[in-house]
Amino acid sequence: MVCKLVGGYTVNNGGGGHITGEPLHPHDMIDFRPLTKDRIIENCAPLYEKGHSLREIQEKTGIPITTIRDTFVSKGLAIRNFITGQNIPSDKTKCRYPGAAPFGYAFLDGQLVLDVKKHLIVRKILKLNQSGKSNQAIADELNNQKLRPRFATKWERRGVFAVIKREQKNKK
Repeated sequence: MVCKLVGGYTVNNGGGGHITGEPLHPHDMIDFRPLTKDRIIENCAPLYEKGHSLREIQEKTGIPITTIRDTFVSKGLAIRNFITGQNIPSDKTKCRYPGAAPFGYAFLDGQLVLDVKKHLIVRKILKLNQSGKSNQAIADELNNQKLRPRFATKWERRGVFAVIKREQKNKK
């Protein structure tokens, strides 16, 4: 017995083609078309234009957010700025900082501000770096003084390097 869709109901071909009257269920329809950029645009762009977020579209379609975003960008569709909500590219200087605040800083009312206690350690790192000490020597000295980074048990040369690099970049 082969069944197919006719007006939202199943048809029994083995019994002369009469309508069985059973409504279709979501599992009755399986879509095997390949996931192409055109198909992503066809399915996702109307939802995005209605105001759905990329996460909502991902939940409705099952297509990963990054795939949707990359397809929109490659086809020239503007992605909404998450701060302003307008369909313009976001200005990275105005975006919220992703994740935790950098060492020596904290968030206060959504703004990045100096954390005075931790910034003293940042200043110590910069002073030791200017005196010619290596990143490993600076990390060892901080560990000997029992000064700890925020999320680790001890300082390592990579953490010291990241602090120095960020502060030099901010200084320019």
